Amino acid sequence: LDILPPGKALKILQSVNALLTNEPNRPHNDRGAAGGLVELTGKSTPVIVGDLHAQIDNLLVILSKNCLLDCLRLNTATLIILGDAVHSEVTHEMEECMSSVLIMDLLFQLKLQFPANFYYIRGNHDSFSPAISKNSILQGVLLKEKLLEIRGPQYVQEMEIFYDRLPLAIMSDHFLACHAGPPRAKTSREDIINIGTNPELAEELITSRIQRTHYLGGYSKSDVKQFRKCLELPNKTPFIVGHTPLDPFGSIWLNAGSIKNHHIIYSAHLEGPSLFIGHDNNLIPVSFPAEPLSKLINKVT
Repeated sequence: LDILPPGKALKILQSVNALLTNEPNRPHNDRGAAGGLVELTGKSTPVIVGDLHAQIDNLLVILSKNCLLDCLRLNTATLIILGDAVHSEVTHEMEECMSSVLIMDLLFQLKLQFPANFYYIRGNHDSFSPAISKNSILQGVLLKEKLLEIRGPQYVQEMEIFYDRLPLAIMSDHFLACHAGPPRAKTSREDIINIGTNPELAEELITSRIQRTHYLGGYSKSDVKQFRKCLELPNKTPFIVGHTPLDPFGSIWLNAGSIKNHHIIYSAHLEGPSLFIGHDNNLIPVSFPAEPLSKLINKVT
C-alpha cells in the first residue's frame, strides 16, 4: 500500500477529471458539463463519511466493513465523502504530506472503479490556497510543494482541475448533504447546478459554520430550513455536514445546534471512523474501532 508512480498517478487523475465533466447523477449546467449538484435516485444505500483528514486506516476500515466493496460492485450502496480527505489534524503530523497523497490515490481509483456509486463532495481543504492552514501551518501550500516535487507541474495542474470540477452538494429524496453548511440566501436547484459561476455561493457551502455562542455569525435553524425548502425537500429531511466538530472528542452530533434532523459527522479520529448508513429511508449513525489495516496490508504483501 504505497503511493502510485508519477506516470500512472497522472493518467488516473486525468481519467478522473474526464469523468467529472459528465459524472453520473449530476445534472448538466448551462455550459453542458456536470453541475455542482449530485441527485441520487433508486434504492442504493447511502454511506456518508465526514472529514477523513489523511487517516488512511479509517478509510480502509470503512471499505472493509459490511461488505461495502461488494455492495459498491453490486450497485446496492453509494459511498459519499463530504470533502477534506487530506491534511492530517494530528498535532505532530500536520506538516506531513505523503498520507494525503496516498489517500487521494486511493480515492481516485475508487472513483474510476465505481463512477456512479462513489462521490467526493468538495471541502474547504480541497485546495492549494495559502488560506488552508492549521496551527499556522500552510497545509495547502505544503501539499502543492510536495506534489510538485514528486509528480511535477502537470499533476498539480490536474489536481487544480479536479478541485474545480467537484460537486458541492448531494441530495436524494431522503437526505441532503454538503461539506460545511447551507447558504444564507435563497438558493435554487439551478443555482447549485450552475455554481461554477457563483464563487460566493460555493464558498458558503464549503466554509460555513453553525452558529454558536462564540460564533454568532454562523448559520442557523432558519438557514437549514430555507435550504431544504429551496431544494423542494420535506422539512424533516436529514441535512448532513462535516467541517465543524463541536468538541475534540466526538464524531457524530445529532440534531446539532438544536436543529432537528441537522447532523454533523467527523470521520478522522484516531480511535476509528464514524459515518451514517441509510436504512429504511433513515440514516443510522455508526462508529467503528480503529484498526491498523495499512500496516497489516503491507506486512502480508
